[in-house]
Amino acid sequence: MRFVFIVSYGRSGSTLLQKILNSSDGVCIRGENKDVLLHLAKAWAIFDEDIEMQKLRKSKTVPHDGNPWYGMHLTDGPRFGQGLADLFTQEVLCPPEGTRISGFKEIRWSNEPDWFEMRMAFLKRFFPGARFIINTRSHEGVANSGWWQNYDRADVFTQLRQAEDLLMSWMHRHQEISCHVHYDDYIRNIELLRPPYEMIGLDFDPQRIASAMEVRLKH
Repeated sequence: MRFVFIVSYGRSGSTLLQKILNSSDGVCIRGENKDVLLHLAKAWAIFDEDIEMQKLRKSKTVPHDGNPWYGMHLTDGPRFGQGLADLFTQEVLCPPEGTRISGFKEIRWSNEPDWFEMRMAFLKRFFPGARFIINTRSHEGVANSGWWQNYDRADVFTQLRQAEDLLMSWMHRHQEISCHVHYDDYIRNIELLRPPYEMIGLDFDPQRIASAMEVRLKH
């Protein structure tokens, strides 16, 4: 099984993209999970990168039970990270039998920008064949949609610009495993969704995509 992640921000059309991808056989892209994966990734990073535990893992001396780090020499950072990723797949993604491509869409990627790079590294390392679709929308369209309408427009545009800069910067440094789509463009021209399909390894079926796009979303 391989993995695809839709990386975006709120009211960007990411749910529509989720629905479009799910119209393909063997694909199960789940919705948002309140960014629970970020917390798992933090746990892995802290556990794996702590200098004291790294020293203990490399040491040939076994700490006795009076040592404050007793037992930590037995731990393994990569094994812990893979276990967390497997648990997330099993308990959060819950891919049904026959799933070839799993994953999720999330809009909270830029909420903690200092942890963004680490979170992406976690996904790349522990989810086989990970691919990332960066989904954007015109900032004017976002500002006029949903809860964004309740906020100061200048603040909204600042938040969106910062989020987009973060996502696009990462994408440009990882072009072999990521691509960019823009909601305002692909709803007018389905062909613009062909690149992510090719990146993922899915058959591009314009008729099936068009049918998925005809169903009006109610959120």
